[in-house]
Amino acid sequence: MNFIKILQKPHPFIYNGYSIIVPGVISFLIIATFAPFGVSEFPFHYRILMAGIFGVIGSAGVVIMVNVLKYVAPAFMREERWTLGKEVILVVLVIGGICLIIFFVFLATGTSDSGIWDLFKRVVVNTLVISVLPVTVMILFEQYFHQKQKLEQANLLNKKLITLKPDQQYQKTEVQSPPKLILFKAENGKIELQLKPEEVLYLKSGGNYVEIFYQTENGHLQKKLVRNRLKAFTKMLSKSLFFQCHKSYVVNGNHIVSVEGNARNYELILRGAEERIPVSRAKSEALSAFLISG
Repeated sequence: MNFIKILQKPHPFIYNGYSIIVPGVISFLIIATFAPFGVSEFPFHYRILMAGIFGVIGSAGVVIMVNVLKYVAPAFMREERWTLGKEVILVVLVIGGICLIIFFVFLATGTSDSGIWDLFKRVVVNTLVISVLPVTVMILFEQYFHQKQKLEQANLLNKKLITLKPDQQYQKTEVQSPPKLILFKAENGKIELQLKPEEVLYLKSGGNYVEIFYQTENGHLQKKLVRNRLKAFTKMLSKSLFFQCHKSYVVNGNHIVSVEGNARNYELILRGAEERIPVSRAKSEALSAFLISG
């Protein structure tokens, strides 16, 4: 059970120049140094050439697999829901793709005198043995580095919150005087809910519906499900008071208690709310500016 929880931990989805080049460089160094797959039998210059080919294969495997998965399984590849378990699955698929590419290279060039099945087994075993250590190190480093980075950034945002609320009560001011009540209407125009701005904690979108979380006069948390799009509500909410931190969430800045960070993104802790509100990667910088404008 603990192992499953570990796999469900947030993990950064990193796909940039480094994530493409590093596997290729590691593959090159391993082939050139340890010369597996019978490469040691060849002259040094040929070994370097083979190491270069395997390096290109390593980088190409990453590019091909990531883009294929983004096309055939876009829901699985959503960055905001990336976990350590998904990272492991992606790595296994990438290594599997690299195994196939290497296998077909040997098969096409005729550089191995082994049978097809023996060649395939050798390629798989050697590739797995070569990949385990660098892949494990990379995953652990990514998890540690980005966890540390997000925690540091979250601490800076929390310091801004404390600076902006000397009485420990963070309050944003309205640039324009808002209406006394916010009228939340359904798609058919029917008023479903009337609230004062300070009563609204956050809005959560789910398809054609929006859940409105608000506090009653006695401080109890309530929610109301309204058939409408989140976009329709964001248009009427004050930009100085409400912040869309995610494509599915809009929060009331006056209820932000603290900002926490994990390896993937930020999470907002709201006064009176049990749910941690995610902040998408695209909204991270905007969050800082929103808090400063208080």
